[in-house]
Parts: sequence; C-alpha cells; structure tokens
Amino acid sequence: MPKNKGFLTALLYTLAVLAVSLTPLPDNAQPPGQSDKLIHCLLYAVMYFLWARAVNVSKSRLMLFLAAFGLIIEILQGSLPLHRSFDWWDWAADIVGAACGSMLF
Repeated sequence: MPKNKGFLTALLYTLAVLAVSLTPLPDNAQPPGQSDKLIHCLLYAVMYFLWARAVNVSKSRLMLFLAAFGLIIEILQGSLPLHRSFDWWDWAADIVGAACGSMLF
C-alpha cells in the first residue's frame, strides 16, 4: 500500500470513474444527449487536481495520461456490451475538464 495518501485517493477516484463509466446501462435507458458533458468536465477537473497533488509529473504528461484514460474508456464503452456508445464529445469534455483542472491547480 502506498504511503502517499494523495496517491491512494487519486487512484481510488480514478477507479471509481472507471467503474461508473463501464457500468452497463439498462436496456431501456435513454442516451443523455449533451447533458452529461458538464459531468465529464467536472470529473476530469477533479481527477487532474487529485493526480497533480499525488504525483510529480509535468502538466503535459498528466494531460496526456488523462486524455488517454478518457479515450480508452470511450473505446471500451463502444466495444463492450454495456448499452453505451463511443462519443467523441464525451472525450472532448474529458480533455476540457482536465485542462480546467490544470488551470485551476
């Protein structure tokens, strides 16, 4: 177990985002349209903040990690039987959120 509580917090938060993102939706669930983009922004702004406090990496590396993480989630949503789909705009909202987290941190 890491001694750095900030690392553990960031890791648990990231795993929670992953779990929620890959939770199957019910068969009758309606797609949220564009209403979920703010949620994506907030989730990734917080994730940026937590990781920036937990690890000593450059802003560009952290942005690259979060962009890749968001893209992987979108790919999994589009390819797994979760009743979810790949959405470029969700990924864009993830990146915008991480960028906002970067500016605020």
